[in-house]
Amino acid sequence: LLQSGLAAVPQGRQVQQNQRMLLELLVSQPPLFQRGVLYELSNNGSTRVLSNHLLALLDLKQDAVRPQSRLDVADLLTTALGVQLPRRADFMAGGSHASNSYILFVHRAAKQVLEECAPYVALKYWLQQAEVTLPSLRGDLMPSVERALREAMQAIEDADAAGQAWLRGRGPVWSEWQSVLDSGVEGPTPRHDSAASTPGS
Repeated sequence: LLQSGLAAVPQGRQVQQNQRMLLELLVSQPPLFQRGVLYELSNNGSTRVLSNHLLALLDLKQDAVRPQSRLDVADLLTTALGVQLPRRADFMAGGSHASNSYILFVHRAAKQVLEECAPYVALKYWLQQAEVTLPSLRGDLMPSVERALREAMQAIEDADAAGQAWLRGRGPVWSEWQSVLDSGVEGPTPRHDSAASTPGS
């Protein structure tokens, strides 16, 4: 959900509220859950991918939220994760880290977070791998299946008998066409009255 919110264009008021709610939910969970969320954002442990997502989270758009209600995402994640996440303002002109690279600091933070995700990765793979003993296939059919097969075969026989009776009641023309359909060859050419088809007669 965090990833879909970051990818939304434009990020309107509803998206910003949803992102705020998800971040508040994230920091209220146990550390294993928090690192699990960030690991899933990293696409299975890619520092580069997680760095890109952290850059988007740290620059989270909040212009539709009241100024007094806006989140300090860097401080929020730093407190929850125990990993120092930088603020972009500190790397701008006049900031305390103006001579350093903001992207490099984010990359270092992402790498540190992934190094602490080992317990979540172990739990994830343990939950995803399980051996289940499949029951052997039965050689005989269950009584309910046998009953259903008998009823189906009887219904087919009844339908065939009804069709044959209907054809017999329609006379030899229908019987002739039925034999043609059964043989799969082209049927007889319909006969037309020449007198009726001659113009002006």
